[in-house]
This record gives sequence, structure tokens and C-alpha cells, in this order.
Amino acid sequence: SISGAISKLEVAAAEAEMNVAAADLEIKKAALLDAETEQSYTVIKTKISGWVSRTKVDRGNLVSGTEGTLLATVVRDDPLYAIFEVSEREILDRLPMRAPGEPDGEGAAEKRFRLVTTDGRLYPEAGSFHSMANQIDPGTGTIQVITLFDNPGRALAAGLSVKVERPIEKPDAVLIPRAVIQGDIGGSYVFVLGEGNAATRRTVEISEFTLGDLAIISSGLGAGDRVVVNNLQRVRDGLVVNPKEIASPTLPADPRVDPASPPGGPAPGAEK
Repeated sequence: SISGAISKLEVAAAEAEMNVAAADLEIKKAALLDAETEQSYTVIKTKISGWVSRTKVDRGNLVSGTEGTLLATVVRDDPLYAIFEVSEREILDRLPMRAPGEPDGEGAAEKRFRLVTTDGRLYPEAGSFHSMANQIDPGTGTIQVITLFDNPGRALAAGLSVKVERPIEKPDAVLIPRAVIQGDIGGSYVFVLGEGNAATRRTVEISEFTLGDLAIISSGLGAGDRVVVNNLQRVRDGLVVNPKEIASPTLPADPRVDPASPPGGPAPGAEK
């Protein structure tokens, strides 16, 4: 025989051993992959960045993947969503913003909303319209509106109570002190001076918004009308008075518009 030669039987046996070893290697690789996968389940990653709460479980506690054990809560605070309810009467003109294909509505990306905190401070960052609920809540007659505000300085925190404002334009608006508006079963009214300085009762319609201590009059008054602002308890329809002209009300430096009190009721506020 040739020196160093092996038989076919030995070759077949070696090949069989090699195949067994290769199969065993694949089994070991699969086991390693399973172990790595199992280990990856021990690392919990969040899909958002933000502030994490105090942990709900401690090391060594048993948690369940089937029952969904809460480990912690992550809150993203930049940007923040400001959610509020709007009555159906006030939202009717805005419902087309929910039209298919234009979920944000025309001009909705413009930052026209502002936030006021509970201590009365105006948040410096303006916000934009984000979305609106798909239906009116029949129980409250309101619809949910969501606005979006950047929060780069972390001056706001999730869960804060705020007031959302949206500036509106009122060309040629008539403004009078809220305190001069009186109300009875016939509605809201003021006294104006006519010919011969005779006081005349004038029914007015108050806008749903006010400007500080000033009420915005939707109808009933016009430019040049003289409104009685003092000694209202003595004024009656037809009474001739000796008027003393006073300066028109001064607009506030920051003309933030607030919801008005219901028409026909007492109008709080200091006299001007």
C-alpha cells in the first residue's frame, strides 16, 4: 500500500464527523441567537425622548410580558399639546378645517394661538392648530381641539392647566367699559345721549369676547355715540343730563381677548 493513504471507509467516517460538527455548530449558533434575543428583552427602550418617571418596579421584582407590567412613564414635553373644548356655536365656522385632504385646514400651520398660565403670564411661544375631534360630544355640546406649542426652554410641563387664546381681528370695533352695560329681561342695554342731551336706552349686542375691562359691542352702537358711564343708578329713559365729556378708554398694551360674560347679566369691571 502507498504510505499515508487511507481507505474510503475512513474518509466517509471523517466526512460524517465533519457534518455532525457543522450541524452542532449551527445548533449552537441558533442557541446563541435565542439567548441574545432573550437578553434583549431585558433592555426596555422607548420610542420617544423625554422625562422618565420614578420606576414602578425594583430590581428583582417579577414582571410579566403577558399582563403588561408598568415599569415607568416617559413624557415628551417638547413640543406640547394644548387640548381644550370649544362649544359647537363657536366652532361652526371652523368645521371645514376637518375637510378630507386638508386635515389642518387653510392657514392652520400659522402660529396664531397663545397660552396663558394660571398665574396670568403669557407664554412667549405661539402655537399652531394641530387637529380637531371627529364629532361633537352630544353630552356637552363641545368639540375637542388640539394645538401644538414648542417648549424649548422646558418652561411648561405636561398636565399644566392653561388658557388658550387666539387673537381675532375686529375692524372698527366699538369698545365701551363693561361696567356701563346693564341687563334685564329685555337684554343688554346702555344709555346714550341724544338731541338736547336726553338719555335714551339703547339695546346692544355684546360680542362673545372682551378686551380687559372693555366690552366689544357687535351691534347697537356706532362711532360718535355718547354713552353714559357714571351715575347710572340715577339715569332713566328721557332724562336730560348735563354731560361731562371724558377721554375714550385706553387699550391695554397687550390686548389679550378674553371670553365675555353672558349677555343680559351683570357686567363686572371698573367704571372708566
